[in-house]
Amino acid sequence: MSNIDAVIEAQQLRVGTDPTPLEFLRAVYCNEAVPLSVRLRAAIEATPYVHPKLSATAILEAGDLAERLERAIERSHSVVSNQTTKVIPTVPAPD
Repeated sequence: MSNIDAVIEAQQLRVGTDPTPLEFLRAVYCNEAVPLSVRLRAAIEATPYVHPKLSATAILEAGDLAERLERAIERSHSVVSNQTTKVIPTVPAPD
């Protein structure tokens, strides 16, 4: 069956009047008469609308993040400038 035949077959799917694109894709990937490659493509295209991505969002007040970053940068400068380097002598291990 060629891709054109698959499209014709998909157009003969049983969907309601004026289906949404998601309903059409669902009808395509559920129809066993449509070739597997077409069904897989329809399932791939429908996936983001059926299974949304998980994401995290932080809600901060205006300027809050910038202020916190500035304070962290200032603290890191003071730590680095107050440190002195010590040389610790080592004794070779006996053989």
